[in-house]
Amino acid sequence: MKAEKIFVGVVSGFCLLLTIGGALLMYVGEWLERRKLPPEMQTPEAIQKYYDGAVCLACDLGGGVMILIGISSMIAVFLVWSLVEVARIVKTPEQETHAQRDA
Repeated sequence: MKAEKIFVGVVSGFCLLLTIGGALLMYVGEWLERRKLPPEMQTPEAIQKYYDGAVCLACDLGGGVMILIGISSMIAVFLVWSLVEVARIVKTPEQETHAQRDA
């Protein structure tokens, strides 16, 4: 039982890191791409006019996909874990007879 909880904790931590990594990818990637522009193009007005607000579209898409995958996998892990816990609590009549016979 303890090993299962450790496994779920590690997988959940990985999903959380994937989500945070996606957000960091969006912000850091965009910031790095804006720094590469000439100084006159780094103003918010020029970025809005020429780039429609986002200099690095791939950064936004990649980060957004990582965030969605991280959140979705975290939801899936917790859903499966809750089903496992419910299955442990609710025993079928056949399992109860085997437990009584073995005792």
